[in-house]
Amino acid sequence: MAIVLADRNNTARRSDILPRVTARFGECGQPVFLFQSPRQAASERINRRLEQVLPGIARSTGQALSWPGRLAWCVVKTVLACASPQRWDFLVAALLPPWRVAARELARFIEALPHERVVIITHSAGGVAATRIAAHPKVQGIASFGYPFRHPERQREAYRTRHLRGVTKPMVVIQGQRDIYGGDPAQFGPLLGPACAIVSIDSDHDYHGLEDAEFARTWQAIAQVQQAACEKAVR
Repeated sequence: MAIVLADRNNTARRSDILPRVTARFGECGQPVFLFQSPRQAASERINRRLEQVLPGIARSTGQALSWPGRLAWCVVKTVLACASPQRWDFLVAALLPPWRVAARELARFIEALPHERVVIITHSAGGVAATRIAAHPKVQGIASFGYPFRHPERQREAYRTRHLRGVTKPMVVIQGQRDIYGGDPAQFGPLLGPACAIVSIDSDHDYHGLEDAEFARTWQAIAQVQQAACEKAVR
């Protein structure tokens, strides 16, 4: 059984939780794969190319530029995307909601792996994508750090939670008590299916620098999901 890691969208924020999990699986000789879609990889190449061609624009988000700068930013990005082998993936990403695109790309990534069974370990938005493809025959279990039940600055968004009760594979949500995306099990617990366990730990949404005791609890929860997935697979 392989392990697939699906990280959060905002990878600029510091977090060592998935690297620590990866290291522990490495000690066990478990194959680990970090999910990155071909479109994401192409986007990073485009950004590097843009930095070479228009370094002033590349260092900006495009929002703080004058209108000619914003126009140049959009035109160059679009031209490079259209020239990419992943042009159709970019088109799909422009037409569909980001959460649907992420789930679609994660499913394709898993299908391309040589392993027939996988457990997905996620952080934040990666949990939304993973739970949306939980019915995939290769997916045997899910462990989610900091599931984003609700964005702290938005109204409730149904796409985050409406499918969770339908997840029947072994699953654990490892949620920080100070996680601004949902830290109270009494509030988010009813949204989860009967196959999902909850582990509440002392952390915020970054899950960075957990104390050894807290990390040991998370590792135990992940190991239990993996064991349950293995037992279910051999039935």
